[in-house]
Amino acid sequence: MKKFFEEYGAVAIIVIVIAVLLLIVGSVKGLDEGTGKVNGSGVASVVGNAYSNAIDKFKNSFDETLASGNVPTSGPNGEALVSKTESQVGKYADIDGDGTVDGIIFADLLFGRSG
Repeated sequence: MKKFFEEYGAVAIIVIVIAVLLLIVGSVKGLDEGTGKVNGSGVASVVGNAYSNAIDKFKNSFDETLASGNVPTSGPNGEALVSKTESQVGKYADIDGDGTVDGIIFADLLFGRSG
């Protein structure tokens, strides 16, 4: 055994590492277009399916909000949510409505448009 590892030790280690990596990563056999789930095994399919589940959860929450009719049509002072006549570039954006700045607007695609 010692002689084997002296002669082939590096190759054996490389083969073992590749085999372990293939088991961990697994294989992706395809994407189920109906459900958006990854068909396969290993970490790749687990991560893909977790991502797909997160997207589904967000979509369902968004759809429920739209269906409930609780979508705001104006700001807190009755102003329009988005101005079509005034550029919003450089203004602060509070995406989640918690009162903290989430970013700054750097492109306003609605300004000057009709819809």
